[in-house]
Amino acid sequence: MPGIAVYFLTALLAAAYVLLWNKYRLYNVDDPWFASLSYNLCHKHSELDDAFGSRFPNGMGGTIVFGKLAAYPQCAFYNLFGWTQTSLQIFAKLTSLAGVILIALALLKAGFERGLVWFFAISFVAMEPFFNMANQGRYESVTFLFMGAALLLVAYGRIPFAGFISAAAVEIQPIGIVVSLLAAIFLLSTRPGCRREMVRSCLRLAAGGLVFVS
Repeated sequence: MPGIAVYFLTALLAAAYVLLWNKYRLYNVDDPWFASLSYNLCHKHSELDDAFGSRFPNGMGGTIVFGKLAAYPQCAFYNLFGWTQTSLQIFAKLTSLAGVILIALALLKAGFERGLVWFFAISFVAMEPFFNMANQGRYESVTFLFMGAALLLVAYGRIPFAGFISAAAVEIQPIGIVVSLLAAIFLLSTRPGCRREMVRSCLRLAAGGLVFVS
């Protein structure tokens, strides 16, 4: 079980998130920009970037190539709770936190000690890159959520499904390719076997990705 120090750090970290609510990068231009991409897709049925007029590959270029799998969940959430900064903050934090929880569950399933996993999780949440992701309206938090889902599926032996989710993460953002790499690393490091079994597992992972691509 986690010790009292870990519980204290968890409470301290939660307090920091509350105190910095809507104070971190308050005028971040990416917040309304990505919200506009989601709004255009869902309400105007436009995949273009009307805010800055960029065209892929010279910029995001709207959702014409990437981002639909993040834009639609954002739309559903914002339509329900309002297209506001508060809704944006809540969505980013929920998806980011859910990603950490899925990773923690994957580590527990893989046999890591509970206290160590808890300490890893709060350490991860305390890092500035994670804090930045959880406090803005870009699509990274959804990519991160997909990563957590892929690792958990690997931990439970659902290799093709993990490959499918890993490939889907690339649709959100090109950087989503790291999800496939991390899923493969996690697969090979936590489910050891002979060389033939490892190759077979990697092929199953790749097959799941090909199903999404096709």
